[in-house]
Amino acid sequence: MGKKKEYFEEAETKYVKSGWTLRQISEFFGISEQTLVEWKKEGDWEKKRKHYRTLPQARAEQMRELFFTKIEELLQNPATVDAGTIDKLTKIAKILERLEKEAKINFFAQVINVMERFREYLLRNEKSLEFIARFTEHMRVFFDEVKEE
Repeated sequence: MGKKKEYFEEAETKYVKSGWTLRQISEFFGISEQTLVEWKKEGDWEKKRKHYRTLPQARAEQMRELFFTKIEELLQNPATVDAGTIDKLTKIAKILERLEKEAKINFFAQVINVMERFREYLLRNEKSLEFIARFTEHMRVFFDEVKEE
């Protein structure tokens, strides 16, 4: 199996979603940076990375990483904990909570959109109106249950 077939998707994920540099990916997978430059151009990784960073779930992941990095630093050196540090961590935690809520809402909206499109597909392609009615009712009940969670 060629390196591209074996590593392209994983390398892209590390670049786009995990924020790795091409050098880090190169060292991790044993692929030349020049090859990665070509893959990056071919797969439009930079555009995907910029788009990904605008998504609420990406911002929440970045904030979560920052929060836990700071916690880890404090655990390794508890003497550095002071009121200012606690205040910063509290603010990060509040932002993280808001971003996670926003990401969940956006995800839920996407799911609803997909389910509605599927229902429209059924209306165009399914002969049994009884089946469509049952499906639509199940979809409504399902989303009501999810909202309650």
